[in-house]
Amino acid sequence: MSVSASSDRSKPSESANPVSKLDLITSLGRFQSVSAEKLRGGFYTPGIVTEWLCHWAISSSGDQVLEPSCGDGQFLVSAVRRLIELGASPLDLERQITGVEVNPEEAQKAMARILVDGVSQPQNVVRTTDFFAWHAKSPENKSFDAVVGNPPFIRYQNFPPKSRDRAMSLLGNAGLKPNKLTNIWVPFVVACIDLLKPGGRLAMVIPAELLQVTYAGQLRRYLTEAFEKTTIISCNELFFKDAEQEVLLLLASGRRKHISADVEGKVGLVQKKTLESIVGSDSSSLIKTVEFKSVCNDSEKWLKYFLSNSDIEFMRELRQSSVATSMAQFGSVEVGVVTGKNRWFVVDEATVQEFDLEEYVRPAIGRSVHLQGAILDSPDWAALSESGAKVHLLDFSLRPDGKINEGLRRYITMAEQKHWHQGYKCRIREPWYQVPSLWVPDGFVFRQIYDFPKMSLNRSRAIPTDTIHRLRVDGCEPADLIASAYTYLTGASAEIEGRSYGGGVLELEPSEARRLLVPSKLQLALPVEQIDQSLKQKKLDAVLEENSHLVLREGLGLSTGEIRKLKAIWTQLRERRNTRRGVSSN
Repeated sequence: MSVSASSDRSKPSESANPVSKLDLITSLGRFQSVSAEKLRGGFYTPGIVTEWLCHWAISSSGDQVLEPSCGDGQFLVSAVRRLIELGASPLDLERQITGVEVNPEEAQKAMARILVDGVSQPQNVVRTTDFFAWHAKSPENKSFDAVVGNPPFIRYQNFPPKSRDRAMSLLGNAGLKPNKLTNIWVPFVVACIDLLKPGGRLAMVIPAELLQVTYAGQLRRYLTEAFEKTTIISCNELFFKDAEQEVLLLLASGRRKHISADVEGKVGLVQKKTLESIVGSDSSSLIKTVEFKSVCNDSEKWLKYFLSNSDIEFMRELRQSSVATSMAQFGSVEVGVVTGKNRWFVVDEATVQEFDLEEYVRPAIGRSVHLQGAILDSPDWAALSESGAKVHLLDFSLRPDGKINEGLRRYITMAEQKHWHQGYKCRIREPWYQVPSLWVPDGFVFRQIYDFPKMSLNRSRAIPTDTIHRLRVDGCEPADLIASAYTYLTGASAEIEGRSYGGGVLELEPSEARRLLVPSKLQLALPVEQIDQSLKQKKLDAVLEENSHLVLREGLGLSTGEIRKLKAIWTQLRERRNTRRGVSSN
């Protein structure tokens, strides 16, 4: 479903029109109230963007063009203008352009708009039907020179079952393995690739999830197998703010006749500060400036392709070298305790006293802000408790006899009256209030990262909730591993292995944290106690610089230039996620 409410109908020039900031703000301002559209994924693209994309994708007056989720018709309007600009006859437009829209009201809007723009029989252009059903039955399949649009961003469980089944079946037929994490935009893109002629072009607005999430990994591979070149354009401005979704512009060219894993994929990523700097430039000229990179394998995320080829090769060499290894070499990273209702299971000291819970609670950590340094010891935890922080975790196994006192009984009754025990994690347990897997970790690994992938040594016997990961170390001293992780090596690899979202936060899942690069030789870093004090004094940079000398230079033998390169990689990728318009990093 496309995104745009722009009604500007001025004809574009021979090359993509540079636009003023006033024009851009006016266009973007036409779609402010979109919260009602979230469930069906109906966020409409500004006309300035659709014209820019169509200008690139449509290269001949005779091109056959598809918009698979045309919404109110903004992409269709831009396609009409581009074809006329190239010399197409208005009489031929209804045979050259195809739009599909499942919502009848939106389809009517699209027909009305292209009627005004010169299509005499708009009902021959817009198909009011489910795209996946149309894809399966239409004789027009595999006949398009260009596909443009903005597919709906809808979670698997929110998509209509019949259409969802068709979409997942389509993925299976393409050799991909769908699952319940797959957002519906993925099969939309796969279907559009299938509809292109050899040599065809794909120009779409898609979520930034393409670069990093696991469920899009197969699509990343599929794109490189299907096209000679794939260009991704990212923008610091979140121009779909109300959608809470960072998006990219995908420009894929040279549709191969046969999709094969034996070909070398080429991917180029472009980072721009503003939307105006994108649409104000000529698309073809912009792509000529792109440094395309060879895709190594489909397991790699594409965030690294914001780096230069030399930087990418450097990080690959480090992973294969003897000087670096993954966190998994020294231990495991697992999710924190999943209570099912942190609000009830993790309490403050006042609640402990009110309900007489002393016999049923153990130390806990529920927020990363509670971990200010590289160590959490018992005095640190006690200070948090005295400050009123929620750092007490209910553990009913602490009473081997299973006895429940009157205060706890009142606390359980309160939860059941509010139906908290009926949440999924709680209702599958017996009894619902007994949380499993309450093991104490050697350390903590931050799940959400602002500046650096921080880790803390656990000297408090505290257990984290699932907002923080648990580190269990094997074969080395936990203090040595944690101290050695405070280098540019680990910082740079975290930016590559993790995933970032519109708010500028980097997130690491346990499997991603296990892949973090750390020095292969430990016991070289600053003492963890010294790192702890420096972090509490907000001196992270000083720690990283000192460890660069001790660990990377003297211990591992990296050159000064290589250390600078690691720092630059970490800084570049960190700043990319932290420079979203209107978002500041910690």
